[in-house]
Amino acid sequence: MYLLELFPTIVGVFECDTFDRDGPGWRASVAEAMAERESKLGTPQHQTDDRLHERAELAGMIAFFQRCAADYMGVLSYRSTLELRLQCCWASTLVQTDRFEMHQHANSFLSGAFYLEVNAAAKPIRFRDPRPQARTLDIPVDTELRINRRYYEVDAGNGQLVLFPSWLEHRVRASYSDVSRTSVSFNMTLHGEVGSPEELTRATL
Repeated sequence: MYLLELFPTIVGVFECDTFDRDGPGWRASVAEAMAERESKLGTPQHQTDDRLHERAELAGMIAFFQRCAADYMGVLSYRSTLELRLQCCWASTLVQTDRFEMHQHANSFLSGAFYLEVNAAAKPIRFRDPRPQARTLDIPVDTELRINRRYYEVDAGNGQLVLFPSWLEHRVRASYSDVSRTSVSFNMTLHGEVGSPEELTRATL
């Protein structure tokens, strides 16, 4: 017997080599953006607005995101003429019972989560098997394998970026910790010619 792993979902994990040097400045900029939103709205906030990519002091971080996205596209051998554009970028801070329920990112092609300030108490990002039929039966397993699990978790680490298709559902559970978990998220859209004239699916995005 041999097994065929058909149609895998590709998640990329990248390490920022300059994080020790650049991370403190990025944290300060995100904290400033959070304070600005709190001042504007008049209430404590756990999330910035979605325009972090427009802040000049975060240009290095955004460039890192773009390089990683290009590497991701290259590994999948997508045509080099296709362009990814970063449309929105925001930071979130979770503490105690804060959590993100299962969700996906609409109106985008590729999404990312970059860990700016986490520790051992930080809960990982948890991805769910996107196949709806995988949720019709909760089948017990003797050994959890990559090919039989319904969820997959990627641990959070400072300076680590997780890239994934925007349609892939994910969540973050509450850590019940007094130590905050700060991450930067973003969405990218795809631009260029897709499809083919032979299949009558050609379109320009």
